[in-house]
Amino acid sequence: MRMLVTVEFADAGVKTGTHRVLVVGGCSDMASPGDIGMSLEEAKTLLSALQWEFVAAQAAEITERARQCKQCGARLNIKDWARRSVHTLFGRVLLQSLRLVSCPCEGTASPISPLKGWLARTSQELRYQAAKLGSTHSYRQAAAVLHELLGVDLSFGYVGIRKAVLEAGSRLDRELTIAHEPELPPRTTDPPSALTLAFDGGYARRMRKGAHRNFEILTGACEKGGKNQGLRERLQGIIVPAPPPLTIRRTDGNFTR
Repeated sequence: MRMLVTVEFADAGVKTGTHRVLVVGGCSDMASPGDIGMSLEEAKTLLSALQWEFVAAQAAEITERARQCKQCGARLNIKDWARRSVHTLFGRVLLQSLRLVSCPCEGTASPISPLKGWLARTSQELRYQAAKLGSTHSYRQAAAVLHELLGVDLSFGYVGIRKAVLEAGSRLDRELTIAHEPELPPRTTDPPSALTLAFDGGYARRMRKGAHRNFEILTGACEKGGKNQGLRERLQGIIVPAPPPLTIRRTDGNFTR
């Protein structure tokens, strides 16, 4: 038994119409006991082939819309094209990225790249699944799961998983508030943030022969509200009408106020 897989696109530029994708199934006349459904390799091959056709249709639709001038409606000519590689959830896809000749009515000679802004090295869905698996598994284990079950290209390894996790974490850090934990307004009765000054010092001795010459090194740091601040600027403006609590910390662990 063989299964002929075809897809049909509408309003997809040059990809509009029916396209033969692949043939699934063996050449044996009789299936063996328990041989039910498609195997994992057949499913990954089918998804990869469908992904190729789908991404190519997306690119063709975007390019077809950009080939019509927005001012005069003339059809733009193709200047050149380059091959681009995209990592997706179902494998790596290669597609043509066209550059169009700008219309004379626009008064500019720079070429137009229709896929600029849409095309990326990694699809958004792959970054999402990589960050989701990378947050609960080690980076190598998460990469192995994507390679084994979904057919992600081997060049997208644990380094790509780590990058997706870090990007997701930084995006969450940039969010101002969380929906279920709203930020409470500051209370006027809260005491001012404590100001902590840390000092340390030491002696540097001369190791060469000759007269003994030593000099002292003093260092310091200033912290307020959990954030480091400039020590010099803080010391210059420390005398205020209502100064905050001042804590001076020494290297021996003792505190003086």
